[in-house]
Amino acid sequence: MKTRFILGSTLAVFLLLCGGTSKVMAQKNIDKMAAELEKRDDVAINSVTKRDSKTRKVVKVVKSFSLKDE
Repeated sequence: MKTRFILGSTLAVFLLLCGGTSKVMAQKNIDKMAAELEKRDDVAINSVTKRDSKTRKVVKVVKSFSLKDE
């Protein structure tokens, strides 16, 4: 009974760690794709930066990418 609990707990912790890792990898892939799009000439970029009113530090940056019509 005790080993079953330990195995279940270990599996649960492992799955939680894998879930967090996949989110980090997904964000890295998105950042890589955004960097590649910024280099292209046929892509228009709109960017909005939100700052904290007191400290003036950047809180959020939202970028929108769209293909230019030719």
